[in-house]
Amino acid sequence: MADGGASIFLIVSALASTGAAMYAQKSAENAADAQSKADQDFLDRKRENQRQALIENSKRSQRNKERQLARVAMAQASSGFRTNSGTPLAVFGDIESRLDDEINESTSRALDAIGNTANRIKNLRFGDKLRAYTGKAERMAIGVKGATDYASAYAGNYDRSGQDPWSVYS
Repeated sequence: MADGGASIFLIVSALASTGAAMYAQKSAENAADAQSKADQDFLDRKRENQRQALIENSKRSQRNKERQLARVAMAQASSGFRTNSGTPLAVFGDIESRLDDEINESTSRALDAIGNTANRIKNLRFGDKLRAYTGKAERMAIGVKGATDYASAYAGNYDRSGQDPWSVYS
């Protein structure tokens, strides 16, 4: 009977160990999911701020361009140049082209930053899916190991004593 009690202890410890391992694995997965969600929320806010900054900076750059071109046109007109032909028009066009290039460059950098943030969010979401699949597989592996440990402890006692280890409770 003492041998049966020891076997019951092995069986119960195998089951408890399996349950604890599955719980710990799921808890770790939940913690990683919570961190990922917080990171995604942060990046969503960052992306929205980047969009708002892009809109505001684009408006500001356009107003700045209009002011600079108005100053050039006024300077040319006050100097007596006709601004609708010749070199003054070419200078005006060069200035406008340079300002457009600056606006396009800053817009491109801002769109790249927004795209990078969006990609980071996508990577986090992909990581969440991968972690969910991996977590299920790990819990299945823990369950299989626990079932194997249980069967091994059960069979070990049954073979040694020739009786069902649970018979101590009968």
